[in-house]
Amino acid sequence: MTRAWIGLWAASWLAVPVWPAAAPAQGKLDAFEKDANTPAARAHHRNAGGHGRDCLTDALGGLVTDAVEFTLLAGGVGSWERVTAVGPADDGLAPRQLGEPLIPFARLDTSYQDIRSGGDAFDLRAEGGFGPAALQFDFTRYREHAPADRLDLTRLVAAYRMSFGSSIEADLGAGALWLDGEQTSSRFLFACAVLVHPVAWWGVELRPAWADGVSDYDVAALLTWRYTSLKAGYRWVASPHESLAGPYAGLVVQL
Repeated sequence: MTRAWIGLWAASWLAVPVWPAAAPAQGKLDAFEKDANTPAARAHHRNAGGHGRDCLTDALGGLVTDAVEFTLLAGGVGSWERVTAVGPADDGLAPRQLGEPLIPFARLDTSYQDIRSGGDAFDLRAEGGFGPAALQFDFTRYREHAPADRLDLTRLVAAYRMSFGSSIEADLGAGALWLDGEQTSSRFLFACAVLVHPVAWWGVELRPAWADGVSDYDVAALLTWRYTSLKAGYRWVASPHESLAGPYAGLVVQL
């Protein structure tokens, strides 16, 4: 009888569930960084084809089959002619004026962004080039207040800038992206941009970019006066299951 009671008592202890210790609170920036760095997320973009792979495949397919010579060669020649010509070209291209937002010799963008999920971001973008060739650098620091945290996103891109007329620029670029938070990681980046400035004082710019596990979409409107522009837009940086998005405003200086 005693052995039976002992066995029953032991079984009751084994049946009691063991509750795990409460995990420390994880903020939005930690969740985004971990999601962007998961092997499954990066493998999905490499093997299954994420937004960047689909865009690159479709874009290159269209260029090869329809207008490779015009879009790549003629676009680059147009950028070269705009910065070297002293008068209107035979094809109607106007010489580039100092202070234009398109194909700048040097350009510096600064902006402040409000993140919808809580927090904010400061962005610094620099570009230097001549005609079709340019180097573009972008640094974004994301800050979270509860819990206190930060995440840095850095991009470095070599870009080929094409001019289609005097008011449209299209860029193709490749480079690297770094994420620096709890850990530092890097990956290949593909970027493209379309900038439309129909008049000297107003324009719209679309700047998407893709890397393994990270998609970056940026659309903005600019009001320009001489060498400066006021910029307002919306930027959405996404991993497979997380996003850092919100409106922003900033100032641009260009030469």
